[in-house]
Amino acid sequence: YSIKRFSRIYLVVFLALPLGAALDLIGMHYFNQAGMYNGTYSFQLGSPVFSAQMQLTPGVALGNLFMLQTVTVPPLGTNLPLWSLANEFWYYILFPLCLSILLWRSEIFNPVISSILIIVLILFLPNKIVLYFTLWLLGVVIAFIHRSLVKPRILSFGLFFASLLFARFGIFPGWFFSDLVVASTFALTINALVNAESRVVKNQRVNKLNQTLSGFSYSLYAIHYPIMVLMITAIEDLRGNAFSQQPSLSVYLLYVLLISVVYVIAFFFSRLTEANTVRFRNLLFRLTSGKSMTRQQQA
Repeated sequence: YSIKRFSRIYLVVFLALPLGAALDLIGMHYFNQAGMYNGTYSFQLGSPVFSAQMQLTPGVALGNLFMLQTVTVPPLGTNLPLWSLANEFWYYILFPLCLSILLWRSEIFNPVISSILIIVLILFLPNKIVLYFTLWLLGVVIAFIHRSLVKPRILSFGLFFASLLFARFGIFPGWFFSDLVVASTFALTINALVNAESRVVKNQRVNKLNQTLSGFSYSLYAIHYPIMVLMITAIEDLRGNAFSQQPSLSVYLLYVLLISVVYVIAFFFSRLTEANTVRFRNLLFRLTSGKSMTRQQQA
């Protein structure tokens, strides 16, 4: 379990962190006339005090390597989406600890140690990370349910869309309740898709497309923000109007072009990372156990 989770996360992180930092350094050196990287521009990526320059230090990089972003350090540079990767990392640790308490009741030592570690993590991690663990568990629950919970299935899509609208307009009381409703209805939507019998869902071409897209989705997540920031700051410096523009055909075409460039870069980046996850996993397994993983272990 640990090898699978480590190889999944870190094969991408090992390259995504230096790539994002390099792109930020290029942007700070060549395209910072608008002040995007040092926090002097009126449009802010994060909070009003956000400065990629302040967040691009060896200490912050080391903290991100150990998944401490939002715990003790901010995300590295402009790569703000990495906040959620820390959540995922700590959930991968919390989940088996919680599971061990339920499954190993006959062995008093393991549940006790697990309980102590859970308490330590709860005290160490920010309250928001601990609280959102309940939302992460929704995905675990859905994975073990092999029938549609909502019928007709189309109703789950309607509930999800409605929850998005309610959340967007601030109708739900409190940010956590809002996110809980959105996450719950999205889980129902995933449940409906997984258990659907339609020809579209079971179409081989559709499945192949989904596999291709999912094959570089993590890489896309890990590097898209620094790439996007660099491109729009370069356009801002060269043209002077990259950030605030009225909707027009040329603006939409530029938007599609930028998104396409990000996807292409992420795809080729994934050939170095996600495409080699199984090899990296087998290497770690051989180093720790002296033998290769079986097909059952790789599944």
